[in-house]
Amino acid sequence: MKTRAERLTRLWLALLCLAVATPGRAGASNCTINPPIPTSGQWATITYNPAGGPLAAAGAILIHRGINGWSPTASPDQVMTYSSSNGLFTFSYVVPLEGYQVNCCFNDGAGTWDNNSTADWNFGVAPTPAPNPVPAPPALPTNASIANVMMQGFFWDCPSGWYKTLAATAAGLRNMQGGYGIDRIWFPPPSKSQSGGYSMGYDPYDYYDLGQYNQKGTTATHFGTQAELKNAIAAFRTNGIVCMADLVLNHRSGGASEPNPNQGGASTYTDFSGVRSGLCAWHYNQFHPSTFENSDEQSFGGFPDVCHATGGTAGCARYDQVQWAKWLMSTSNAGFDGGWRFDFTMGYSPSIVSNLRSNTSNAFGIAEYWDGNVTNLDSFVAYSGGTCVFDFPAYYTMLSALANNASMGDLVDPARVYAARNPSRAVTFVANHDTDGITTNKMLAYAFILTYQGYPCIFWSDYFTNGLATLGGQAGNGINRLVWVRGALGGGQPSIQLLKTNDASLLVYGTLNGSQTAPGYLVAINNNSASAKSATVTTSNTFLRGKTLQCYAWYSYASGQNAQPADVPCGAGGLVTVQAPAKGYAVYAPAPCSSPPAPSGLNALGGNAKVVVNWTAVTGADSYSVNRATASAGPYAQIASGLTTPSCTNDALAGGVTFFYTVNAVNSCSTSSPSAFTSATTAPAAPSGLSAAAGDAQASLAWTASTGATSYSLKRSTTSGGPFTPAAIVGTTRYTNSSLANGTAYYFVVSAANSGGGSADSPQASVRPVSLSPALLGCEQSGARLQFTWAPDHLGWRLEAQTNPAGAGLTTNWTPFAASETTNLWLVPLSATIPSAFFRLASP
Repeated sequence: MKTRAERLTRLWLALLCLAVATPGRAGASNCTINPPIPTSGQWATITYNPAGGPLAAAGAILIHRGINGWSPTASPDQVMTYSSSNGLFTFSYVVPLEGYQVNCCFNDGAGTWDNNSTADWNFGVAPTPAPNPVPAPPALPTNASIANVMMQGFFWDCPSGWYKTLAATAAGLRNMQGGYGIDRIWFPPPSKSQSGGYSMGYDPYDYYDLGQYNQKGTTATHFGTQAELKNAIAAFRTNGIVCMADLVLNHRSGGASEPNPNQGGASTYTDFSGVRSGLCAWHYNQFHPSTFENSDEQSFGGFPDVCHATGGTAGCARYDQVQWAKWLMSTSNAGFDGGWRFDFTMGYSPSIVSNLRSNTSNAFGIAEYWDGNVTNLDSFVAYSGGTCVFDFPAYYTMLSALANNASMGDLVDPARVYAARNPSRAVTFVANHDTDGITTNKMLAYAFILTYQGYPCIFWSDYFTNGLATLGGQAGNGINRLVWVRGALGGGQPSIQLLKTNDASLLVYGTLNGSQTAPGYLVAINNNSASAKSATVTTSNTFLRGKTLQCYAWYSYASGQNAQPADVPCGAGGLVTVQAPAKGYAVYAPAPCSSPPAPSGLNALGGNAKVVVNWTAVTGADSYSVNRATASAGPYAQIASGLTTPSCTNDALAGGVTFFYTVNAVNSCSTSSPSAFTSATTAPAAPSGLSAAAGDAQASLAWTASTGATSYSLKRSTTSGGPFTPAAIVGTTRYTNSSLANGTAYYFVVSAANSGGGSADSPQASVRPVSLSPALLGCEQSGARLQFTWAPDHLGWRLEAQTNPAGAGLTTNWTPFAASETTNLWLVPLSATIPSAFFRLASP
């Protein structure tokens, strides 16, 4: 069984990484690596020459090796191969994928070490290209909280029968305050373990026994039966919370003793053929040392160390663990739907993590890569396919800042906090079942992780046992209010703007942007033990500017200072002074306001291809949005928003159509209900197809109807292009204009009208009325021509002629003179060759 003390031993301090090996001392022992710059994920051979060093007389030498400044460090130390021909010791192995430096030193297994005079031997590593990230995990349920917060749902030595306790809390954890709560809960390891009913699950024995087989002295696990596990998961699923299983892949425990040829026939507890489930019934070769692989990154606590290099078929550890995870996802068995927490990932290759996630529906994953160095986390994240990691660097930085008075600005330093460096892959926490060192000013740590970047994880004991949910019930105190702040004000995944980081005891930051529904917030955290502190900063968040900011969440450990800070004004340019109490924090956001009422007094006026809508200004409204439909009942679609005056001109509309409009008032709180509708009809389009036919003192006009027109206006001129004067207003598409002067050219246009106004004029049509009574044709000789004349009111009649042989008389072969209808005077040349000619005027 893992104890907290055992797990705390897994912190290794990050050391300075050297690009090349430390030079050997003249006449002293030395070490080389081949190839000189190995590639991660590839074989390398370390050669050690003990001559001249403290191990020169050793009969056997063990290599003590690690990566990335001894984090992680492989265990146990491995025996090197000795060559009697040259007196050298060698060790070959696959450089871990996430390695960017190899570290090694040597010992004889009896306490004598050669560590290169404390410098160790350090070799640079060429990185293998990182794999593509595992595709995005499935979306959260539609009824999940948007606060983007998870919880560890157990603590070390939590009571037996724990699944029942978990199930009873599901609804309350979904709604911690105001409809906001957690979206994921981390369950303890679910399998039957070596310690049976006393085990916290980190010594797994039978993977497939979730509390349904009687073995290891119990049927139920420490947490309950399989049925109780399924009920608990179902309770969380009903409330939109996904459930994450804790997978212990590094080691296995509780097997029977068997002779192990890989360890010279010595007995090892690696016989798992007796598991009651009958599945994953492994033997010694599924553990290190194996014929497939001598060792991997680390072993843990003396437990048999699983070898994941044994193959990809049934009966092999890597394959079997993937099938087990798939089995856990089925609701028939457990129903885990929130992905995996990977225990002790320093103990095996990150490829194991990416392989299991990608083969279980791209499941979400969080790795326990216990390292305080952000560079090492970067490397693991890359080689595990983009798996999230617990932000141990943030944990140690908070511990230093809040308990040891280091600078508060360290909390937002990307070199010290992974959430500042890679927020989409950082899971921040204040405490967990292994680590609970932040006992001073713990609520300041929760204020930080719940308002900062990353995915914050709440610890069960802090929330329930330590009373941090509400801290005694003040409205703005406790984790519940901070979860509400993150969801309601920050939208769940805040992008942070740093505002003050140069004060050792005061840190100020805020959301970089906001929205109408989640305006954002400003946070001040003060680690000064005696005094409140303030700072004047400038926020870029336009949803905070020009507003009165209220303190929604606060707390102080200082006597007499746990009171809500006063409201503060934020200028139009973003300048604001915020304050946090001693040993406390304060979170500011726009003060409450009420939704504006729906606008009233709407009226709409149609026009030519447009409608102008006006309404009465609404007190308390910051802007307006306008919606349009073609029927009073809708549906309405928004056509304009952000209007700051009570008027809207809707352009580029079809002519002759009735449009319906509603208006909403908007302020920083919300949007009003829509107003009552108003309507207007656009003016019709100009008529087309205007034609004019001449008559006796009149013109007959016709045109094509315009959509939506209720009347037409006919206008007339005796000049092409006008100006035109009104002639008639009619309700049809035909009109005869009488009392015109025969022989005069008239030009007509027509426009359409309705309640929305009048259209433009149509293209003009022309006509010349003509008298239809018999015309007198005058004729006289003018030199060598005949001059024909007729009355001006007969303009439009045609002069026609026929020429015939002498004595032939009059026939019917009349020929018109082209264009003679446009005049009342025509000249015809005389010709001696024409015996006789006849002329007449023909009516049009």
